[in-house]
Amino acid sequence: MATYEITKTTMRLDEVVMLYYGSLEQFSAVNEANPSLGLFLSKGDVVELPEKSAVVTEEVLW
Repeated sequence: MATYEITKTTMRLDEVVMLYYGSLEQFSAVNEANPSLGLFLSKGDVVELPEKSAVVTEEVLW
């Protein structure tokens, strides 16, 4: 599991997820891995970043 240390004065958890994974598909997994963190992060907070899991999507054909 990777970690990301917050170096800005304020940052949001969704921003970290977007920076690390390139999308918000992993937001729930990151949120669950960090129960002590809220949406708004402070300088010095460390975010645990789980391995990217496969996201199953259903394609609608018609």
